[in-house]
Amino acid sequence: MSWTRSDGQTDSSLAKSLEKAINGEHNAIRTYAWLAKKAPNEQFRNIITDIQKDEERHYRAFSEFYSQLTGGQKPHIEEAPLPTSFKEGVEESIKDELEDSKFYLELSESAPPQIQKVLLRASQDEQRHATWFSYIWNKLRK
Repeated sequence: MSWTRSDGQTDSSLAKSLEKAINGEHNAIRTYAWLAKKAPNEQFRNIITDIQKDEERHYRAFSEFYSQLTGGQKPHIEEAPLPTSFKEGVEESIKDELEDSKFYLELSESAPPQIQKVLLRASQDEQRHATWFSYIWNKLRK
């Protein structure tokens, strides 16, 4: 399947960007599973589990688009190290979520219509996740 991008970039460029997004989502899912197990209370665990479900949805959508673009290829996944503490994981998650939000928003500006809406929704989700992780981080400081 060949999609026309508004900026004239090729499918391979889009596939590379989607592969980066897939890797980010994969590692977020792993990290959030770890954080949920280490959460000091049920409220934090529930928040993190809800965020993890969003990341799983993003992962599935980006993987489907990647497969369509590449004729069924699987993306190369590089596993990032897990955090060494709950607090470190929350701090890193704030940063990662904000970076991902910006990346998805920028990618959506040149993406074909078929995935633009999905990228915009993912960007909004990542902003919301950063807010929730900021809430947790602030509660940990008290």
